Order: sequence, then C-alpha cells, then structure tokens
Amino acid sequence: DLLLRAGHMGDRDLVPKLLDRWRDGVAGRDPVAQALHIRARTHLPEAVLMPAERLAAQNRLLLRFPYADPEVVSWLERLPASYRLEGGKGKRLHREALSAWLPAAVFSRPKRDLGDPVRSWLLGEGRQKASEWLLGPAAWIPSVLDGVRVRGLIENAGRGRANIDQLVMLLQLEHWARDTFLGSGR
Repeated sequence: DLLLRAGHMGDRDLVPKLLDRWRDGVAGRDPVAQALHIRARTHLPEAVLMPAERLAAQNRLLLRFPYADPEVVSWLERLPASYRLEGGKGKRLHREALSAWLPAAVFSRPKRDLGDPVRSWLLGEGRQKASEWLLGPAAWIPSVLDGVRVRGLIENAGRGRANIDQLVMLLQLEHWARDTFLGSGR
C-alpha cells in the first residue's frame, strides 16, 4: 500500500528508493527470499497487522502475533527457499512445529472457509446484528444501496439461501464507510 501511495502521489522516484532500501537486507539472496522480505515489511503491517489490531482494540481484545517477532522473522528469512518450498505444502514449518500436539488428521484435511461459522452466526444472533448494522439509524449503506434488497439479502442469509460473501462484503463496506466518512463514533 505504501508503494502504491508513493506512486499515486506523483513521487515516482520514491518507489525505487523504497524497494532498494527493503532489498538491502536480502541482497544476493534468492528471489523468493527477496519477495518475502519486502512483503513482510510492506503488505503485512499495513494490510494485515494494523487492521487486525484496530478491530481487536475496538472489541477490547488483545492480539499477539508470534510470527511477527523480529527474531522469528529474521530466522525464517535465513532459511533457504528450497526448504521452505519443498513438497509444495503450505506452512511447512508451522505444521512441523505443531505436529507433536495436534493429530495428523488436522494437517491432512482440506481447508475450510469462514462461510460455515458466519452462516451459523447469521442463522442465530448475527442476523439481528447484521440488520441493525446495515439498516439501523447510524447505517451508511442505505444512502447508497436499496434498503429493501439489503434486507432481502440478510433474510436469505438467515435462511441459508444467500451468498454469505456478499453480506460479509456489505458489513465490511459499512464498517469502512463509518470509519472513513462518518467517524468511528457513529
């Protein structure tokens, strides 16, 4: 995001300078190590860690990011790409580290998306909360979208007949709009 903002702000010289600064730590390393090094210093903090911390703070939660510890990151970056990419299995080190405590079935099952817990939530208490959030007096969504269609989407989700992703995107859009346009107090 920082690179995009620098490019869009008209400072075309800033982007190569930033890339060069981030590459300094991994000069001479393989391309995978260079890409991961830059991504850990750009995308991870701005697109993952900061929003997660903000969301946690709003809900009075404390988050810890053990894999973001500088010593852990430094150690991981020194591992050869051949080790990290061996076997084509994602999160190899994570799996190896946890294999002593978790059954093998956990690692061999297919990935699950968030649709199931969200769907369950929307069938219960979440349906009313989604309705209040998207259609209540403080909502921004009705100013740009048809409230009847939004209400229909919420009701269909509550019956298990809607695309949950659409409803989640609306909830995220509402959250973003309140934070951006209306101030977080609304």
